[in-house]
Amino acid sequence: MAKLIRQGDVILREIRALPQYVSQVDKTREFDGMVVSPDGVTIRGETGHAHVLSGVKTYTNWERAVYVVVDEPPTLKHDEHPEIMVPPGVYAITHVQDYALSRVID
Repeated sequence: MAKLIRQGDVILREIRALPQYVSQVDKTREFDGMVVSPDGVTIRGETGHAHVLSGVKTYTNWERAVYVVVDEPPTLKHDEHPEIMVPPGVYAITHVQDYALSRVID
């Protein structure tokens, strides 16, 4: 059974292997509220605080999906949540964003 790790609005979903057509990140990129570097991911939460996962290998594809390979267990850190140790494996990262309907309709 696949592991799900959630810290606030960030979800790491364990997958069997990297999908086809991904490439290892070779320079820092920013998209969809995430800063992805070759060795980590920083994700800005809705409160402006950052979720930080470092010491991993990062991969992405043309759809901007983000994947990490964990060899040595890093810690997912955020100053408003308890730290979470991430077990070795391959994970897809999802940034869940909630929107207030009134902000969308205005």
